[in-house]
Amino acid sequence: FLAGEDLDVTLDEPSIRGKGSFLGAGGIIVLDDRRNMVDFTRQAMEFYAEESCGKCVPCRLGTRLLADRLAANPEETKLATLKKEFEEVGNTMQATSACGLGSAAPMVTNSLMRYFLKETDAE
Repeated sequence: FLAGEDLDVTLDEPSIRGKGSFLGAGGIIVLDDRRNMVDFTRQAMEFYAEESCGKCVPCRLGTRLLADRLAANPEETKLATLKKEFEEVGNTMQATSACGLGSAAPMVTNSLMRYFLKETDAE
């Protein structure tokens, strides 16, 4: 995700990477402030869990764990309580996954924490 001042970027890989994100396949989804970001992140993590080939343990288990944590009462989930776990799982995935899916998937939860932690926990 990108939000706030970080939306002031050009659509090229160096500019996007400079904001801590990536273009991937080049798809862009625009959301307004009515969207529940925890639920959206859960859907993205479920997609990654489904797409994981299962070859490497960090990706196979990490994507499922992140999706499951977000699925537990998304309206009541307090992200601050999950932040450390998300960081640990994400760091492990990024350092040890065999392919780009496993290293990219935690960027979704990382950016949820970066941009929407306070807003989601205040609801």
